[in-house]
Amino acid sequence: MRARRITLHFVGSFLCSVPLGMLACSSFADEAGDWTVRNLGAPINSADDEAFPTITRDGLALYFSRRAVRSTGTNEVGSASEPDDWDIFVSSRGSLDAPWGDPQRLPDHINTDDGEEHSVSLSPDGHWMYFSSTALGSYGGFDIFKSYRNDVTDELAWEEPENLGRDVNTGQTDVCVIYHQEENSDLASLYFTSNREGTTGQLDTWRIGYDPRTGEYTEAENILSVSSPRKDAHLDPEAGFVWTEREGGFGGGDIWHSDRDDDGNWLSPVNLGSSINTEYEEQLPSPFDHGRIIYFPSDRPGGVGNLDIYFAENNAL
Repeated sequence: MRARRITLHFVGSFLCSVPLGMLACSSFADEAGDWTVRNLGAPINSADDEAFPTITRDGLALYFSRRAVRSTGTNEVGSASEPDDWDIFVSSRGSLDAPWGDPQRLPDHINTDDGEEHSVSLSPDGHWMYFSSTALGSYGGFDIFKSYRNDVTDELAWEEPENLGRDVNTGQTDVCVIYHQEENSDLASLYFTSNREGTTGQLDTWRIGYDPRTGEYTEAENILSVSSPRKDAHLDPEAGFVWTEREGGFGGGDIWHSDRDDDGNWLSPVNLGSSINTEYEEQLPSPFDHGRIIYFPSDRPGGVGNLDIYFAENNAL
């Protein structure tokens, strides 16, 4: 029996990812179809839904979100249940060869009882965490927030979050931000997904420039070469991985790859192929080791729960 398809909703099943490392895009694109995929297993995956993975740059912490299924009593046909809200968790390990530790839920001032929290992205220095929430003072639907920590070795030391404000967020869905430090520049970019005014499909990929010295943002621009008439949920600006439901995939959401031309413009994405994508859902790739490894969620058969977190290794890199 085919597993339940997880579609993108503005609340509950909206996923994204975070970039790690630089990728040699030309050689990667040539070898995109040779992947070995494994389920991360316990304690990361459980009978609940696990998604939104973000592997840190050193590979020693994995942020993700978990959605439990809670009982709502009984009805005419027996017991009834419904999915709870997404909350952000983190798991750590002592070395790249060590097993993952038991996941810990981030503090209550990050995770709310009445909202969805997911999609972590860290600044290069590790002091700032960006994430998405429908609560915490949202202007409407999902907004993008940030939180600071002084101790970058403490994965639970995040302070009170703040909304990025009207320069970034709108009354529509603004979600799944990726903080990207531009090369040879003091400026940064925020890549994110939105259905704000100017969106050409159901959801498009957008970019806003950011000056961390002044806190000023540029006007949002739609990355039309990556956006499609369907749902485009993620563009990783460092490794070039794309999560989209555009035509030409294997079914549902797939993981694709985009390169840049000599002028830095994004090109139309190419599907990573059947060794990583299936007729089920493959979503929100978070790369590690220069894109040689990707962490991603999928609802393919053989998992621990419905949505599990997997990792894929490119055998050609």
